[in-house]
Amino acid sequence: MPTSTSDTGLRELLEEILRDPWKRVPSHLKPDLHAYLLARHSRFLLLVNLMGQMAFLVYGWADQLIIPDQTALSWMLRTGYVVFLATATYLIFVRWHNILFMDSSLPVSIIGAAAIWFWLLERSVDPHTAMYQYASLIFIVLANLGVQVSFVVALASSILISLVIAIGVVNVTNANPDEMMIFALVYFPVLFFSLFISWSNFVARRKEFAQEMLNRIAKRSLQNSNRALDELAHTDMLTGLDNRRQFEKMVHHELARVARTPQPVCLMLFDIDHFKHINDAEGHEVGDAALKAVADAARQQIRQHDVIARYGGDEFSVLLTNTALPDAMVVAERIRAAVEASHIDLPSGGTIHCTTSIGIVQMGPAALRLEELMSAADKALYVSKIKGRNQVSAHDSTSLSDLRCPLLSSVQHCNNQAVES
Repeated sequence: MPTSTSDTGLRELLEEILRDPWKRVPSHLKPDLHAYLLARHSRFLLLVNLMGQMAFLVYGWADQLIIPDQTALSWMLRTGYVVFLATATYLIFVRWHNILFMDSSLPVSIIGAAAIWFWLLERSVDPHTAMYQYASLIFIVLANLGVQVSFVVALASSILISLVIAIGVVNVTNANPDEMMIFALVYFPVLFFSLFISWSNFVARRKEFAQEMLNRIAKRSLQNSNRALDELAHTDMLTGLDNRRQFEKMVHHELARVARTPQPVCLMLFDIDHFKHINDAEGHEVGDAALKAVADAARQQIRQHDVIARYGGDEFSVLLTNTALPDAMVVAERIRAAVEASHIDLPSGGTIHCTTSIGIVQMGPAALRLEELMSAADKALYVSKIKGRNQVSAHDSTSLSDLRCPLLSSVQHCNNQAVES
């Protein structure tokens, strides 16, 4: 089955995203992108948030060693802030399931963490605070490493975190130009490197999504092709009915079921009367039209779960499940009447009508071979032909050994009548 136009356009767009890191994901694909990232990266984002919170809390031990005059306040602020962050994390990751909130939760929390930490440094009178401020580099690195979905979030949070750090450094160093310059020379390479890592993560996530979507399109295309091939394998292309191979498969299935359960099943065989004359007199195009008209007329008279097939040439077969012979006779008569009422338009402008002869046999518990069933139905069909065509003939039997003799007798009787007449 050919790939749909929409799939073709989507494939081209996704391939462009794979090639060009600056290509934006269109708005109509954003929900799919967010759903993909939520399924694949929410666990990573949760772990990074928890690790960041634990790191912020554990740094209280460093405060106790380096700025001991702020120990009590440090533990109180850090513990309270981590409890607050844990509550927010629960809401974002467990209750809301919003990937954009998950992606921005760590950078936003780091803004507050940096503000708290530098406030502690500003309050401390310990001489090591100037050296301790370089530990703030962990804030910008951790913030940008945690961003996976939106580079805009990384960029905005980096600006805000850098602003908080800059204010803190000015206060801690008492605006000493040399100390601020040295800190800037250390800080900005780390900032740009962490932004580069964040951009690489952002591009990688988009490429993963694009590749996943391409894989889905390829899988869907393959499934459609397999369905088309499967349909070709069991469908008659002219009439759209099942072909002989599929019909025999279904009959074998029913034979196995009949051997286990007492539910009746009937098999019907019919063909178009004088079909060779139609082909010879009107041409194969009209003959094909007659086959389609008969197939359509017959298909409309059976149930959806019954099986109808073009068995070969102008011969059709029907499998009526859970149907006893009297009911099958009614269905066969409906098919015969529907075929007789149908017409085929001729290229010359006229019309012709077809008739059909039908043979029916009911499967019995001993009817375990398809060949015997088809032979019995074919003999019943022959009886209809001998009786004058446009007829329905049937025989009910619980075993094919019982079936052969009555049918043959009926055929011989009809032959004798034909000879006598």
